[in-house]
Amino acid sequence: MTVSVFSLSFDGTQLVPIEVQVQIASGLPRFNVVGLADKAVSEAKDRIQSSFQSLGIDWPAKRITVNLAPADREKRGTHFDLPIAAGILMELKKIPKQALDNTFLMGELGLDGSLAKVPGVLAAACGLKKQNKFLVCPLCQAQEALFSGSDKIIPMGSLHDLIEFSHAGTLPVFPEVNLKREEVFPVKFEDIKGHADAKEAMIIAATGRHHVLMVGPPGSGKSMLAKALPSILPPMTAEEEIDVSTIYSLAGQLSHKIQTRPFRAVHHSASEVSLVGGGLNANPGEISLAHTGILFLDELPEFNRRVLEMLRQPLESGTILISRANRHVTYPASVQMVAAMNPCPCGYFGNTDKECPAAPRCAQKYQATISGPFLDRIDLSFDVQPVKPWDSLDATSSSEEAREKVQKGRDFGQNRLKNLLQGPPLYNAQLEGKDLEAVVNLNDEAKAFLIQMAQHYDLSARGYHRVLKVSRTVADLRQSETIEKQDVVTSFAYRIKK
Repeated sequence: MTVSVFSLSFDGTQLVPIEVQVQIASGLPRFNVVGLADKAVSEAKDRIQSSFQSLGIDWPAKRITVNLAPADREKRGTHFDLPIAAGILMELKKIPKQALDNTFLMGELGLDGSLAKVPGVLAAACGLKKQNKFLVCPLCQAQEALFSGSDKIIPMGSLHDLIEFSHAGTLPVFPEVNLKREEVFPVKFEDIKGHADAKEAMIIAATGRHHVLMVGPPGSGKSMLAKALPSILPPMTAEEEIDVSTIYSLAGQLSHKIQTRPFRAVHHSASEVSLVGGGLNANPGEISLAHTGILFLDELPEFNRRVLEMLRQPLESGTILISRANRHVTYPASVQMVAAMNPCPCGYFGNTDKECPAAPRCAQKYQATISGPFLDRIDLSFDVQPVKPWDSLDATSSSEEAREKVQKGRDFGQNRLKNLLQGPPLYNAQLEGKDLEAVVNLNDEAKAFLIQMAQHYDLSARGYHRVLKVSRTVADLRQSETIEKQDVVTSFAYRIKK
């Protein structure tokens, strides 16, 4: 006879139900797992056998066959330990077969029968909530599962708890769920002295969600400005908190519900897989972990050019597709990229106090390592000059003040988008084609100036539209439906100088 228990696999953030079929039959004692299981799943036998021994349950001296269906799909991860053990216990009559109806199980077994943390619990809880199914998960991840808002979470501390629950329906004591967390920002605008122009540029970038490139010598404050950017972004919505927390859950990096927009600072030695995702388990990369937040690329020319080129498509689409021979996995990757670079290898090209000895050729060669198509994704670029420590400077604006400006600008723009466009409102940086035309309202003076400058700089269609997007954001900050000449002038001031 065969019994079935249900568990899960993941395609990105999508759930794939896995039926764990267990059969105990007469024959030489063996334990076989079939259905394209990886080594972590195959090793479940030793963990389960030791768990049974610690609970005083005799291991059957028979042939045990476990089939993970659908059998043509790869199964990875230790979270299959618990459903396999539950199936064997059902066959041994230790767990009633109807006790786990409409229930999915996931958890890694310790040798003493305890349940250890596994990736993807929040993703599973969110998906099963929509299907009105129960989820059995490790007790140490009860809080993570409860972030989903589901009332069908069954946390278990051990295999013994599962047996007790199947007979008596008793649950371990739930831990308290703390959903209130203060936003903590390591750097705020008030911590940065001077740099009034750079801060204004960051406010424009935050309002329209434009990608940014900062250029300046070492120690000029580029990294501090980037780290302060999350402090002026509007708070995350409840939906965004769940989306981002789910990605961290799948990556096995969730320690608490994510309630502050992510800031991921990527080292220039990062590989393609670490940045965009992939590997054996098709895990999310840095661009997905930064979803709804900031992806910071410091020392931009030092990155491998091939790695940067892989960012071009997700920076525009807001998703990343990881393709494998037998499956395709999609992760969300809607980020605001902030990049910083020195103007040349020594860092002093254009510095008013210390000039680069090999200018301008070394600067041209250094900056040429970044491709034109990649730079074409960047809407704003500006220079950051160092602030002298002996200058008496006050903080020009606080994060609270800047955040209020950004929120008002975004609200103004998105209220207009709700009236003009079908579907959810977009950020100005994401507008394309007819959507962009629908929100651009240039007065005659601004239109004439834009055409004149576009001809002077021989702008491409993408470059022309980029100027329009930034101009629209500048006008939104003024709460103006009409784009004026000064808005276009500001946009051209932040255009990348090639």
